[in-house]
Amino acid sequence: YSNRIRGERAENIDLAIKHYNQALEVYTREAFPEKWATTRNNLANAYSNRIRGERAENIDLAIEHYNQALEVRTREAFPEDWATTRNNLAAAYSDRIRGERAENIDLAIEHYNQALEVRTIERFPADRRQTLRNLGNLHFSEQSWEDALADYDGTIEAGNAVFAEAHTEVGRKSEVGETSRLYARSAYCLLKLDQIEKAVLRLEAGKTRLLTEALALADADLDMLSVTQRQEMLEAREAVRLLEAEMRLSSDVSGRRSDVLLGELLRGKRLDLNVLVDTLRSEYSDFMPIGLNLRSILGLIPEGGALVAPLVTSMGSAVFVIPHGVDSIESDHVVMLDSLTEDDVLELLRGPADVIGLGGWMGAYSDFCDKKRTTADTKRWPDIIEESTSQLWTMLMGPVHRKLQDLNLTEAAPVILMSQGYLGLLPLHASWRDMNSERRTFIDDYTVTYAPSAYSLNISKGRMQDPSRQKPSLLAVINPTENLDYAPVEGKAVESLFYPADLETLSGREATKDVVVEKVHGRTYLHFSCHGFYNWQDVTKSGLVLANHSILTLSEIISGLNLDTARLVTLSACETGMTDIRQSPDEFIGLPTGFLQAGAAGVVSTLWAVNDAATSLLIKHFYEKHLEEGVPPDQALRSAQRWLRGATRKELGKTYKSIDHEAYREFVMNGDPGDKAYTNPYYWAAFTFTGV
Repeated sequence: YSNRIRGERAENIDLAIKHYNQALEVYTREAFPEKWATTRNNLANAYSNRIRGERAENIDLAIEHYNQALEVRTREAFPEDWATTRNNLAAAYSDRIRGERAENIDLAIEHYNQALEVRTIERFPADRRQTLRNLGNLHFSEQSWEDALADYDGTIEAGNAVFAEAHTEVGRKSEVGETSRLYARSAYCLLKLDQIEKAVLRLEAGKTRLLTEALALADADLDMLSVTQRQEMLEAREAVRLLEAEMRLSSDVSGRRSDVLLGELLRGKRLDLNVLVDTLRSEYSDFMPIGLNLRSILGLIPEGGALVAPLVTSMGSAVFVIPHGVDSIESDHVVMLDSLTEDDVLELLRGPADVIGLGGWMGAYSDFCDKKRTTADTKRWPDIIEESTSQLWTMLMGPVHRKLQDLNLTEAAPVILMSQGYLGLLPLHASWRDMNSERRTFIDDYTVTYAPSAYSLNISKGRMQDPSRQKPSLLAVINPTENLDYAPVEGKAVESLFYPADLETLSGREATKDVVVEKVHGRTYLHFSCHGFYNWQDVTKSGLVLANHSILTLSEIISGLNLDTARLVTLSACETGMTDIRQSPDEFIGLPTGFLQAGAAGVVSTLWAVNDAATSLLIKHFYEKHLEEGVPPDQALRSAQRWLRGATRKELGKTYKSIDHEAYREFVMNGDPGDKAYTNPYYWAAFTFTGV
């Protein structure tokens, strides 16, 4: 009942308490001391989590039961259980309402430290990670920055020890998730301690750790190795890749081995790969460097532009706004936002915490996507986008904009935006304010490129040095489900910009998954005009819908696509830019990073379900700017978004007339020709560019 998912949570916990008390009628201390102590500990846990009753009373009852359990669970007789209960008792004291706050905090710290005497990194790294994380969070909430930093450093060290023993993709993702938010919090501690450059490096170290490792392996410079070493590296890397690909297959696929066997095989092959990499690193100092140093990060900032990296925590926020050309990061490059917290961002996304049900951004979007949506639901979603992007300006992007102006960035200057945490779902580029009675957005002033991390951006820049990515050659996947009215128009517009010898189009039923996977290699441009979706339960099952309603999933993109010549992947489909914000928000696990991992240099994707007609117009303008005028993708996307937003019905009708589409009559006749049909950010702001 304590862990039950179904039913009312409050009722389940009260039932758990009832059954624990009944068990204690038999599990007496005299007859069954160990079971008595275990049940007391579990009963205390239930009281700690209890929803009903007075919170102060529940916590005090939890403390009482933990102390009783410790009468049997002594350090000498049961050291592991003793440490577990000490950890739990510390958590109860940190939450205690009654008594003097300072004394409760001191008692919590004392019990955590006692638990750590047993929970060493050598014997119990996962338990040590848990206790140090709890202790760090306590110090963080008390604004004891130095103590919190030390605790988080220890947590990260223990987490790395656990991660080193995780070999399956699921296990590694889970372990990364255990410490994902601690990098941001420790970076905030460093910032509060005036260690600004270390704060930047720590924030970067916590981003896309799984992707960083995958990119480092995929793009490792093997030319510096001997022929034998190069072959060993290729074989070791391929062995891990093949096992990971098999692990991603559904368990009912013929010939797929069991998870247990694959896990053991992966353990051995990954260990072999790690040993080989460590050996090569000891011989070649420049081989697969771990992360980026400050100089490398600063070197990524585009000329005339800036790097913008938000840092949002439960105790306040900051934004690093670093211009091109600096060789150090000073306090003047930090915008402190002490009043902005994670709770504020969560309220924007989910609605007020004290309101039952999902509200805010995600609630409105969920209702919009519901097949039974009402007219009000349809209208509410664009309204929420407008409201939320206005709030984003006030809470975050407005202060950033003022700092960029102070730095004298010119209009349309390039800005690299490295989102953090929950911000990854939101269109920061579309945040707006009223100016001279008109709305002016962030991209009216600057050109935005999103980057999951500095490391991934560095890899993308390196890939663009490859001559094989320069000549335009297109694979277009157009309307494979044959139910997107405007996709064929979009496809023709894109195809017209490539020489016939340099393009291949898979339309309708011919765009099967097997054919697409076979045809992508060797192309510099991949364009998908189709349905897409995000899987909230398992992000790796998110994907693109191809012919026969087969799904090209994120797992298959990572495992099965070779995009070592791909300059740009355009995902003109719904929800292709959404990423996992629940378990590992700073990993940015989603289709954009999947295509980057498969080898692409840049990806255009979407943050929600997009409008078919508006998308076809935006994409047409984007490609014309990029390919006909030679404008880089980030600038071309900005141009397309601003054009679509400001175009009148008459102008849009002319565009459709130029491609001989029946929508011409609809746009000109069904409204005032001077109206701007697509001003709402719903129509244009979903699109983002990631990479180079």
